[in-house]
Amino acid sequence: MDFLSDILSNPEIVFSIKLSFKVAFLATLFNLVFTTLLAYLFAYKNFPFKLVLESLINLPLVFPPTVTGFFLLLIFGKNSFIGSILEKLNFSIIFTVKGAILASFLASFPIYFKTVKSAFEQVDKRYLLLCDLFGKSFFDKFFKVLLPLTKYSIFGAVLLSFARAIGEFGTTLVVAGNIPFKTTTISLEIYNLISQGDFNLALKLSYLVAIFCFLIAYTLNKFLYRKN
Repeated sequence: MDFLSDILSNPEIVFSIKLSFKVAFLATLFNLVFTTLLAYLFAYKNFPFKLVLESLINLPLVFPPTVTGFFLLLIFGKNSFIGSILEKLNFSIIFTVKGAILASFLASFPIYFKTVKSAFEQVDKRYLLLCDLFGKSFFDKFFKVLLPLTKYSIFGAVLLSFARAIGEFGTTLVVAGNIPFKTTTISLEIYNLISQGDFNLALKLSYLVAIFCFLIAYTLNKFLYRKN
């Protein structure tokens, strides 16, 4: 495993690996908490402009990542209304790790949302009607009935979300920048190595990413086969 020793002996690459896992973990955690509840809302509730809002949620799937990043710059930049407020609170998103987390969250958000929403919609609604009939609270209905019935799909969505967050590039480059030892993730580090002409090290790091992604895909498929 010579390629591992070459990777681990390079401090910039080691930093980018640690940062990528940190960013992907936090982005996935936000999905698990926030997007799960949002998927429940869209699966079972009717409200005005629901179709329009769901279309907006799915935009990152079809938007070029650089366009998404540019819009985030307009929204959270220092000259924007929101950015100026955050600046007064000493909370900056642009060209920080927070920007990388936001970029990875937006990249993985639609995938997680669509997977979990679809799982919620496939649950037999008679279970939920029985909960209402017996006067069960939202907590009981959500955590004791709905989540146990959809836990396999949510686990799959977590894996997909994490893998997508790890591989995020375009939006991260625009929003968080490519600052060594600060905001450079694995994808950006591979880009840097290619730009510097170090194709050998870029290939070794790409192998490592490919192996990791394969393990996630294998785990997901094995999990789904066992479930079936």
